[in-house]
Amino acid sequence: MLSCGGGSGGCSKDMAVELGDKPHVLAVDDNLIDRKLVERLLKNSSCKVTTAENALRALDYLGLGNDTLEGTVSKS
Repeated sequence: MLSCGGGSGGCSKDMAVELGDKPHVLAVDDNLIDRKLVERLLKNSSCKVTTAENALRALDYLGLGNDTLEGTVSKS
């Protein structure tokens, strides 16, 4: 997975050609409107976009869900 750089550059077509495919970005935000806006901007910048509404969903998508983190999270 690739995160497209900051600034106004976004995901350039040159970057996509260099990688041989569209960069895949995981955009995480709890606000639906912000998530949709980021998704549209990234898609317009030639990125493949997956969205998640929170960090737990993002970790699940990445295969790092509760089972993997169980030993690292302290239970109080």
